[in-house]
Amino acid sequence: MIQVATVMWGTKYSTNYINEMYKAIVDNASCDIHFVCITDRDPKEFDENIIIKKFPEFRLPFEKMKEGCRLKLSIFKEGILDPDLPTVFFDIDSLICGDVKIFADILAKTRGIYMYPNHMIPLYLYINRVININKYYFCNGSFVLFYPCDFTNLIPEFEKQIHESYKNNPDIDHFSLPKHIRSDERFVSWYAKDRIHIISKRYAGKFTRKFMEKSLLLFIIKNKLLNSYAKKQTIAITFDGDELKPENIVAFKKNQVILANKKYKCLWIYDWIQKYWVNFLNK
Repeated sequence: MIQVATVMWGTKYSTNYINEMYKAIVDNASCDIHFVCITDRDPKEFDENIIIKKFPEFRLPFEKMKEGCRLKLSIFKEGILDPDLPTVFFDIDSLICGDVKIFADILAKTRGIYMYPNHMIPLYLYINRVININKYYFCNGSFVLFYPCDFTNLIPEFEKQIHESYKNNPDIDHFSLPKHIRSDERFVSWYAKDRIHIISKRYAGKFTRKFMEKSLLLFIIKNKLLNSYAKKQTIAITFDGDELKPENIVAFKKNQVILANKKYKCLWIYDWIQKYWVNFLNK
């Protein structure tokens, strides 16, 4: 069994994102799924098989925890998740197209915490393993793979850091806080710097990094020829940038040139991704 967690607050996203993610995970999984959603939405809006948890209390008020998406740290709060199950967290707008059991197998071989890279070469991560430079590699928190029982002290440490930052200046601005407590992914990266791993792009990653290139020529050489292989290997994809919102993806034409984040390019050849979002938006 593998535990899947996600977090949703407010009304920006429809609960259909969660329900369809759950169905996609179950349809592709070769093991039992324990699916938990931490939310402030009405439990009746979700599939009956999804376990709904309310947001836990933190030292900071709820509205303050929204800043930097720090509410996502709820997945580390004691009593929210089963501590002994291998756990994978997905952002709301993730597309699931493979068997998540592979993530449990990865974690069984090497414990720690796995996240997306923010750079092509995670320099600090590799340097810190050779010589301790007391720096952390800043990972992307759209995907997190871990055992909750291995990180029971993460929230107490976060609360300690918050207390120390606010005790002398209760009105401190969010962007004046130490960087590592401004966002969920920064804090996890800082806290787990000696236990952090990068998940292979073979299995999961941002669409821009996995299926696009900075040069159309390179895209044609690399992605168009290997598209079927890339699809076969992929389990989860996240989409960054307004250009890659589901409502935009469904309108793409075959071989249309797509530009995302002002630098990533591709020819649209991903019918299987388009079909996923078409089915999603029609429900």
